[in-house]
Amino acid sequence: MIALAAGRRLPLAQVRTLAVNAHNAAAYKEAEDYYRAILRALPADAWAMNYLGAILHVQGQNGPAKEVLEKAVRLAPQNLEAWVTLANAVLALGDPGACASILKQGLARIPDATQLSLGLANVLKAQGQAREAFEILTEAASRKPDEPGLLEVWGGAFLQNVLPVYDERIDALLPRVLSSPSIWASSYARPVYRFLNAHPVIKEMMARSAAGASDAVSYESQAQALSGVSSLIKMMELSSAVDANHEIFFTELRRQQLDQLTQAQSDDAPPLAFSIALAQFCFNNDYVFFETPQEKVQIARLKETIESSVAAGRIDWRRIVCFCSYRALMELGVAAQIAQAPLAESLDGLLNQQHREPALEAQIRPTIAKLLPIEDSVSQKVQGMYESSPYPRWTKPCIVNPVASVSQALAVDGLAGHAQGLHQDRAINEQTRVLIAGCGSGQHSMFCGGRYRPARVTAVDLSLSSLAYATRKTRECGLANVDFLHGDLLDVGRLGERFDVIESVGVLHHMKDPMRGWKALVDVLKPGGVMKIGLYSRRARATVFELRDRYVKEGVIPGPDEVRAIRRDIIARASEGAANLQQFLTIRDFFSLNEAIDLMFHVQESSYSLVQIAAMIEELDLRFLGLCLPQESFRQIFLAEQGAQADLTSLLQWDQFEERHPDAFIGMFTFWVAKPMEALEG
Repeated sequence: MIALAAGRRLPLAQVRTLAVNAHNAAAYKEAEDYYRAILRALPADAWAMNYLGAILHVQGQNGPAKEVLEKAVRLAPQNLEAWVTLANAVLALGDPGACASILKQGLARIPDATQLSLGLANVLKAQGQAREAFEILTEAASRKPDEPGLLEVWGGAFLQNVLPVYDERIDALLPRVLSSPSIWASSYARPVYRFLNAHPVIKEMMARSAAGASDAVSYESQAQALSGVSSLIKMMELSSAVDANHEIFFTELRRQQLDQLTQAQSDDAPPLAFSIALAQFCFNNDYVFFETPQEKVQIARLKETIESSVAAGRIDWRRIVCFCSYRALMELGVAAQIAQAPLAESLDGLLNQQHREPALEAQIRPTIAKLLPIEDSVSQKVQGMYESSPYPRWTKPCIVNPVASVSQALAVDGLAGHAQGLHQDRAINEQTRVLIAGCGSGQHSMFCGGRYRPARVTAVDLSLSSLAYATRKTRECGLANVDFLHGDLLDVGRLGERFDVIESVGVLHHMKDPMRGWKALVDVLKPGGVMKIGLYSRRARATVFELRDRYVKEGVIPGPDEVRAIRRDIIARASEGAANLQQFLTIRDFFSLNEAIDLMFHVQESSYSLVQIAAMIEELDLRFLGLCLPQESFRQIFLAEQGAQADLTSLLQWDQFEERHPDAFIGMFTFWVAKPMEALEG
């Protein structure tokens, strides 16, 4: 029996229930009285100590909370909740070092406690010990590799802590992270390849390749070894992004494979995992790797060999996979027969990618709704460019968290608080209407469809190839709130709708008259609505202009083979120290054929300074809300350089920033604007 106030005595179990009820109802003083009553009767009751400490911590009494909780963890060292609360109380007292020590003690007692690992990693990171924090997370994720939240946190830490040494634990975790539904795999490409530079097998092979001695070891031996590097295989399957050194390495391996299979007799051995991944990788990058004249002859012969073998009833999967690393399976006249043949499970992904999915897109294509015929001459040219192939190709859907309001959408882009001054912060609901003007192959509409759930999203594009791809991929995502429409954004007024949010990134600068296109979007934006725009930076693209002018003067017509040769030249000259060309090697688009053509030789392009953009915004009677920064560090650099007069919403000041850092916006300027409420229609 427990003695309470006014002489009451109740059974222990009943007092515990009263304490918990009061605690849950936030009646903290009442709950505290019950816990103290229990401890008067049972001084070693760890349960009461734990919750008394929690009550004191919540009330800001962290000193007394620390004393009580230290006793609680001594009495019950397996009590995770007590360790967590004790660490929080000590941190609240302003002693992160002591907090880290407590969390380490707790982990020594409960090694698989994710909460303690995450807490310790956060404290260490805040103290500038990022590598130590990453080690804690790696240990935790290795113990619990199937815990999604932990895996995502570990993945984020990996992006910031690419280690100079190989670690088997990291290699084992990367395929899981890359497969996670909330992870955009391409953002991991560069860090993953940097990590793999330290892999003993890859390091040795790349050194041999760089020395021109790759033929000293057979393709078979190298591919066999690479097939065991799970993170490499997964990365190649999921993304076309790479770096220049690995592109050279993969190009050489592809050539070796073709040489070997051109000379060898047919056999029934199954293709190696690396060979399959290489074929998928090359398809994803639109076959951007350089081909020698000899390879062109060899691949033509290989095509004839495969087609005659299949016609005779023989399927040689190794040769087929090799062919698919140079040309899409659909280019074989016997693709349908190959797709119907019995195959190993390892080949299913390749057959999906290069036969079933393109066939499905062909079925989707005629079903896409049309806005109006595309009549603008420049729009027709741009359309023809994008019809050649849907790009950028993306493989894995990435589920994003929905936002509840416009201000949250801005916060996702690093503009927290920038919605101030809007007449109202609009909630995102079933009545919200979103327009994606120039949705391409569907990456943008996938993100928006998820982010603006349950709003209705209309995605418009010039290219039926891109829209068919986007439709297929959006179905894979399970998004039912996106409607695709074939048409020119100049005609969006014919939709008869007004939109709360409009996003058009990387589109307007490919129009004959970008201001005409922008005005067409402004006209369908509701008063008080917001718009996200992306436009090329003139300063950042100076190197692109120089390159383009050079080849135009030389009379080069940039078809696929010419662009492959130009890229090889850029990579070679950049590696020899041409600083002006090294910029290209930092741009993801450079590593995909169609995206490289888009980047360097687009049929129509405009670019701007931020001063010009400010004038355009003023002319359209819009209000600038803020830039989406490519790197968060730019914000701190800007504030430090601009000093006391720094204004994050001043495009003039950001222009001064870009003058000091001309490569800062190498992708493009991406920014948000708003239409004033007083801009009433009519």
